[in-house]
Amino acid sequence: MKNIFCSFLFVLALAVNGIAQPTRFNNAVEYNDFIVRQQTKVGEAIKEFITVFTDTNDSTKIQESRNQIAIEADSAVARVKRLVSFQGDTAFKQSSIRLYRFYASIARVEYDQIVRVSYNKSKKAEDIQKEIGAIVQDITEREKKVDADFVQAQKAFAAKHQFTLTSDTGQSNQ
Repeated sequence: MKNIFCSFLFVLALAVNGIAQPTRFNNAVEYNDFIVRQQTKVGEAIKEFITVFTDTNDSTKIQESRNQIAIEADSAVARVKRLVSFQGDTAFKQSSIRLYRFYASIARVEYDQIVRVSYNKSKKAEDIQKEIGAIVQDITEREKKVDADFVQAQKAFAAKHQFTLTSDTGQSNQ
């Protein structure tokens, strides 16, 4: 029994060590595309939330979908934090972490408010729409700054490392 437990601890230690390993890229394009893939994953979770929110009246499913955004954004932060900065460049990495933290935060707070407001039976539909509109407007205004910082850092990174970005995905176009 002791050998099985020791073996289990050894395997667990290897698994944890493998998870915490830094991620390195020797190529600026691959580094860029890795960061953009994290953003894409979060974006897909947001799209799924919007789909579930509009297609179902099951608040439990909606809240689960909302939670998935935060989980994916937190995972993106963790993956990018393990990323070894490319040739000492930290601006692009840090701007992506701020962006993914923003997504996690709005999923936890503002999207939760939107769900709660939309299921509030004591309010008139017009009042619900106004309140949701105000929340969405606030998110949009705050996102502009974080997103602009990310885009600027990515463009600077691409220029410094001499590759072009496609306009629709932000991924490299060699």
